[in-house]
Amino acid sequence: MLRIKRTVCFEGREKDELAIRTFEPQDRAGIDKLFKLTFGWTRPESLWKWKFMENPHGQPIIIVAVDRGEIVGHYGLLPRRIRCFDTAYTALQEVDLMVHPDHKKGGLFKKLGETAYGYATRDDPSFTFGFPNQVSLPLGSRILKWRAIGKIPMYSIFLDPCTSMIKKYPRLKTVRMPAGTVRFCMKKIMGTKYASEIPCRITDTIPSGIAGLFAATSRIREFAFERDGDYLKWRYESRPEGRYRFLTAGTESKPQGFAVHVIKGNDAFFTEFILDPSDNVEAARSLIGAGIRLGLENGVSAQRIWLLENDLQSRLISRMGFMRRESKIYHVIRSFLSPEHNRRLWDPCRWQVTMGDSDCI
Repeated sequence: MLRIKRTVCFEGREKDELAIRTFEPQDRAGIDKLFKLTFGWTRPESLWKWKFMENPHGQPIIIVAVDRGEIVGHYGLLPRRIRCFDTAYTALQEVDLMVHPDHKKGGLFKKLGETAYGYATRDDPSFTFGFPNQVSLPLGSRILKWRAIGKIPMYSIFLDPCTSMIKKYPRLKTVRMPAGTVRFCMKKIMGTKYASEIPCRITDTIPSGIAGLFAATSRIREFAFERDGDYLKWRYESRPEGRYRFLTAGTESKPQGFAVHVIKGNDAFFTEFILDPSDNVEAARSLIGAGIRLGLENGVSAQRIWLLENDLQSRLISRMGFMRRESKIYHVIRSFLSPEHNRRLWDPCRWQVTMGDSDCI
């Protein structure tokens, strides 16, 4: 963890009133309080520790703003390794960007970001990246030089058509079918639609050899987030919240596809979805069919996945019956590289991005 070397202060404020500095252990309670105020839910200490302190790709940069002893701003950067064919880059993921409502004016968000970037460039990172929504994007683009390189739409298969129809036509409440009947019918329909010759295994731990499958498929695109064995175990098996199931299409010695499945609320999500080769329709059917069965067994209303727009997988998913909806989430980059590198870095066709690259699910 970086130790504080200097304090950044606002004009017109005393040094001990409002300061921006690196994280110190006693800040934890104040960060939790600001997190709940910003996002509306209480984050367990185990989840914070997992996210910031146990990342196998390195130690974070955490910048806080302190006003009269209270944490009023937070800017987190998590290290991620990026693979560009056979070259490794160091990147930093921007997470938990928070400013207290009473401090929205005065440029605090900009000063937090600039201070974080100042510490980041000491270790010579290539760029930062994040997944802001349409509210945060204009602000970050204007004052922190974020560059939006692509949209990340949501693709869905609805497993409870009654719920969707009732939202559109409220009068149908009186003729709603029993939930058990709906699930039985959908299981039959989806079982036929996604029948595949390739078997799918469902496990509670990540099968061996999956990191190799990620390494092979990452070469489809020039830029891909590295998923080695240590990272996959940390990201999914060690996460304190959420139960992830691992779907493998093909045999143990020759996997042809892999997906990570998680249920959150009334929806199920594929946070990872890879195929070898990338147009392996039978493996895709096998993974989707297994995910839908898990969703129906748990009474979810939809199976969903976020993918970078115009990615090879997003085009395949569209052909497999998923409906596209604009999620208003973007893949953004703040580059520290030369203009020559940026031309490649800002080309969405060179990237491979999935929901698993976000820290949200």
